Amino acid sequence: MISLRLFFIGLFVAGSAFFLVKENMSTPRILVLQSYGSDYSWTRDVDIGIKRILEKENTISVRWHYMDTKNHPEKHYIKKIAIISKRVIDQFKPNVIIAVDDDAQEYVAKYYNNDPKIKIVFSGVNGTREQYAFDKANNVTGILERLPAEGLVDTLRLLSGTERIIKIIHISDDSETVKLDDVFLHDYNGWKNVQIQPSLLVRTFNDWKDAIKKGCEVADYIIISNYRKIYKNKDTEEKASTSEIINWTMENSTKPVVGLNTFVYEDGAHLAIATSPYEQGEVAAEFAVEIIKNKVLPPYTQTKQFVVGIDERSIIPGGRFANLPKTYLAYALYSRTFRPKPKS
Repeated sequence: MISLRLFFIGLFVAGSAFFLVKENMSTPRILVLQSYGSDYSWTRDVDIGIKRILEKENTISVRWHYMDTKNHPEKHYIKKIAIISKRVIDQFKPNVIIAVDDDAQEYVAKYYNNDPKIKIVFSGVNGTREQYAFDKANNVTGILERLPAEGLVDTLRLLSGTERIIKIIHISDDSETVKLDDVFLHDYNGWKNVQIQPSLLVRTFNDWKDAIKKGCEVADYIIISNYRKIYKNKDTEEKASTSEIINWTMENSTKPVVGLNTFVYEDGAHLAIATSPYEQGEVAAEFAVEIIKNKVLPPYTQTKQFVVGIDERSIIPGGRFANLPKTYLAYALYSRTFRPKPKS
């Protein structure tokens, strides 16, 4: 009698496990493959955008995987994390991979081009679709990341209050991502009365200091996109502190500094006209949901929004940020990228 009871209990457990596994396998799955670590502010904000969309979808299973290649750019690490990331994909068997930033495309996502079981949604891509053969793949869409050049032009004209030629210079690290951004900046054909000078992309903190000094001599505004790969000196792989880089820049630059990413503002710059990480996340997640629910692969798109970061304390030579329309302040307050003057 006992053995018969155990038999039926075992049969029930096995059946339950079977149906649980079957149900699990039939649940739509999205893998968010992030190039960088969760401690990186850009990655954090892209994740916020993704979650805004996916938190409404309680019938989709979502898993996050962080490659952390910005903190670990070493070749041996990248080779290892690429293998691990592919293993995660093969085990999780996602219906859709949301691959964020260029490293995720280069080292992982492009190897699933034309895979009949997986759709790829790219996001935060500074490069081109052709670079990863996405233009020839039948299972890939996404949103390209482009610096907000149009918003920058409009803002500089408002700040300058003149139709004269405004000279800008792009100063950043010499990483591959920055080089892709720099190509876009110089190829942009809507500069109007803004003249972009030859860029200074550097590797060490001393080179950075020299670049800022030189930039102040040849330009009216210093434009900064990234400095996460500025090293303490040429003989070390130890990176300089990002806050130290921006603090030194703000203290020593004789020309206004404008960031092209929100983290430049967060680290201490007084103004950012930045690519929206939230848009990159939201659009990618919307595409993933559309693919799962309607079996439709939306056409790829690119940046349409930008974020404003303003520090109320800052004075621009020749004028104040108060010269900007109130909509800038309102948007910065709404997006929590406004830093008020400290109370005396």
